Amino acid sequence: MANTWTGTLATLSFFRRVFMSTNSTLTTTNVTTSSTNNLSLTAPSANIVRINDFSNPQMYMIQKTIPQAIAFQRNKDRVCPPEVINFLFELIHYNENSKNRFSDAFYRSSLIDALGNTLTNVGLTSTTTNVDLLLNHTLDNNTKRIFDEILLQLNFDKIIPSYGFCVTCSCLKVLHKLYIISGIPIDINVFYEYATYGMFDRVRLTACEILVEQIETRMNQDVLEYIFNLIGNDPDYNLRRIIVQHLCRHPPFRQNQTCCLNNPITLHRLWSLMKNFAYDNHIRNDLVELYQIMFGLSRPNCLPPANEMNDSIVKDELDDVSDTIVDIDPERLSYFRLARYADDTKAAANKLASTIK
Repeated sequence: MANTWTGTLATLSFFRRVFMSTNSTLTTTNVTTSSTNNLSLTAPSANIVRINDFSNPQMYMIQKTIPQAIAFQRNKDRVCPPEVINFLFELIHYNENSKNRFSDAFYRSSLIDALGNTLTNVGLTSTTTNVDLLLNHTLDNNTKRIFDEILLQLNFDKIIPSYGFCVTCSCLKVLHKLYIISGIPIDINVFYEYATYGMFDRVRLTACEILVEQIETRMNQDVLEYIFNLIGNDPDYNLRRIIVQHLCRHPPFRQNQTCCLNNPITLHRLWSLMKNFAYDNHIRNDLVELYQIMFGLSRPNCLPPANEMNDSIVKDELDDVSDTIVDIDPERLSYFRLARYADDTKAAANKLASTIK
C-alpha cells in the first residue's frame, strides 16, 4: 500500500493550488550566448505561501487540518516522506500574517502539532542510549530539524506570546513526543518550570499532563511525589481535579503489576490524600477511582501478609509490657497477646489450647 499510495501527492497538490500562489516570474526564458547558438533555459515554477486570510471559517479549518493529516503519512520505510516534512517547514518559515485581521496563533500551533505527528522511532537504533544521542548525535536529520524548530518556536513564544500560549503548549507536547518516540533526553526540570504556580493555566495544565504521562516512562518516585504535592497543596482547584482525572487515564501502574512505584510509600501517600479530601466529594471520588485502578479492591500486594503485619504490630506495641511484667507466666502472656489483638478471640484460645496439649 505504501508503494502505490498517491494520496499524499494529491493532497499536497490540492493545498498548493488552493492556499499557495505560483511564482509567475519564473518562466521560460531564452538566453543568447556570445556565440551564434541559442540556448533555451527553462526554470521550474515555484509555489509561494500566500498571506493568511482567515475570513472564511470553512477554508480556515481545511487549511489547519490538511497539514496535520498528511503528517501521518508513512512510506515503505515506515517514516514520514521527506517532501511532507519539507512542506511543513515551508509553511512555518514563510508564514505571513501581517495583513490578516485574525490571529494565526492556532494555525501556527497546528503546524507544530503536525511536526510532532511526523515523528517515528525508526531513526533511532536499538543499541542507542540517551548518552549516545546527546554526545554522538545519532538521530536522523529530520528529527534534528524538528527539535531545533521546536526550541526556536518555544523561545519565540516567550518573547511574543501567542493567544493563550497555544504555541507553547504545542511545543511542550512535541518535546514530550521527542522524548518518548525518538529518545532525546529532555530535562524534566523544563516541565517543572512550566508547571509552577503563576504560569498561565493552560500551560500549567499541559505541563502537568506531560509529567503524569512521564511517570510511567521514567518510573521516578520524585515525579510522582511532585504530582501528589500538587494534588494536595496547589491553590488551583480545577488543576488538582484535572490532574487526578488524568492520572486515572494514565496510571503509573495497574493492579498486581510489578513496578518500582508499587510500594508502601505510594500506597500511604495516596491513602492520606483520600483522607485529606474527605470534605470534597469530587476529588475524593477521583482519588478512590485511582486507588482502585492501582491497587484494586483487595489487599495491596505491596504490603506484607496480614498475619505477619499483625504479629509485628503486637510485638512492637507490647515490648514495654513484656519488660514490666516479670512474674507472669509465659503461657498467660501469650494468651494476653492473642486475646488483645487477634480478630477472633475464640480462635486464639483454641490455638493456645492446642499448643498446651
